[in-house]
Amino acid sequence: MEGGPKREERILGCLGILRRMGALVPGQDRVERALRSSGKWLVLFAEDTNGAVLRRLGALAARQGATIRPLKGIDRRLLGERLGLRPVQVLALPADEPLAERLSGWCDEGSDVHEQNQGV
Repeated sequence: MEGGPKREERILGCLGILRRMGALVPGQDRVERALRSSGKWLVLFAEDTNGAVLRRLGALAARQGATIRPLKGIDRRLLGERLGLRPVQVLALPADEPLAERLSGWCDEGSDVHEQNQGV
């Protein structure tokens, strides 16, 4: 078994750092605007994201070439609480953000990436 904080804590800690840096785009409307703008994005969905939100933003993210990752084990209440926000279902950050690759890798731990992308 791996030492150190568990996967969910590493993800939440990293997201907290990104929020303080101003690199995180929280919420459905903001994420949608970000996806429609230029640039590549990493889009993260809380485990309990509403199906309609998941389908709409997931489809937009896929069309725009964004990387999509579910936050398994992290629900919208916990996500919002840890980021100092109301419950939040979806987040985005620029794919070229130095922490994006690490965060994406943590989301992939124990999961099949292809299956994740197909499920959104």
